[in-house]
Amino acid sequence: MKRAHAIRPESIPIMPPKLILHIGHHKTGSSSIQEALAKGSIALAGHRIIYPCKVSHNYLRAHVEAHTKGQKAPPDQPGRPGLMEIGRQIGESGADYAVISGEEFEGLGAKEVRAALSDCVLPHVSDHLVLGYVRPHAARVLSSFVENVKIGQVLDTPDRFHHRTYKRGRFIYAPRLADWHMQFGSRLRLRAMLRDTLKHGSVLDDFVLQSFGADAQGASLPNSAVANESLCIEDLMVLKIVQKQVRHRGKALSIMLGWEVARLLNAGETRRQRTKPALHKALAEEIRRDYLEDARNLDHGLFADTPVFERELDRAVDTALPEAQSWRPRDHFCHDAIIGIQAMARLVDEMLDNNKGNWPAYLRETRYAAMLSEGRTA
Repeated sequence: MKRAHAIRPESIPIMPPKLILHIGHHKTGSSSIQEALAKGSIALAGHRIIYPCKVSHNYLRAHVEAHTKGQKAPPDQPGRPGLMEIGRQIGESGADYAVISGEEFEGLGAKEVRAALSDCVLPHVSDHLVLGYVRPHAARVLSSFVENVKIGQVLDTPDRFHHRTYKRGRFIYAPRLADWHMQFGSRLRLRAMLRDTLKHGSVLDDFVLQSFGADAQGASLPNSAVANESLCIEDLMVLKIVQKQVRHRGKALSIMLGWEVARLLNAGETRRQRTKPALHKALAEEIRRDYLEDARNLDHGLFADTPVFERELDRAVDTALPEAQSWRPRDHFCHDAIIGIQAMARLVDEMLDNNKGNWPAYLRETRYAAMLSEGRTA
């Protein structure tokens, strides 16, 4: 789905748009940016933006991987055009700016992304900027753990999650970001995901400023609602029970089901008991020890102008809880409540045996419809 906004005076000649490639990272407010773009609620005075997709471009990961391997790209789908089609739409749009946004770019090689863009998209634009937000290590470990509980990919504890991700180098940022800098040079712009470094403390306001520069002056923006709002431990324990029941149905279903249940939990009446997920002291100290070298490499390198990463590791230790929180449903709900949640989870699982529809696609469309409805009633 194409989005283009504002009216261009007839006397101004049309130039190809400037491309903004927003690469996330995960857990840096990407959903809020993508919803604002998808709804067309970012308006620049006298300038137009095209956002060629329905919600996000995360699906393009498979397209870049196919391009890298010399394989045929996945087929275009409604609201999910491939790279060649995106290039065509941008070139024919008459817009001033084109935005591609997907936090899944974080997991791709910068060289592979540049090659795919060079073949499919860059011939249709006048210039390009790669914009990325980076959450400090301790906060990233915790927020990613919570997200993975929500979408059914993790059923254990933050400690074990940290051990696995550190062993894989999942949140070792400096080498991967150096690769992005090698490929894109001065066209790469990186921002620390911290309120005191973002414009107005808002990732959406900061994204607009970084992306559109002087043209962002006087921009019309939506209220800074959080699209992917954080869940409390009690809500996550509900999701943990549900996800354990349906996990055998595959990752795609678990992800979309997690998003939809989380949306419904956030839309309902607020719980009287809401326990915020937090690190405990021993884990925070371990994270600091494991990521200190990477933090210093960032502070002395690509983030030399805003050296916050070692500081944030120290802050995580200073603000950590003395003891670990429980991530077992039985420590948050009584036995009868767990039985009720398990029964509803089994009902959902049995309903999914209806093979007449594509359940991941159905849940994705349900989320999209809800997003548009919320935009109309805001």
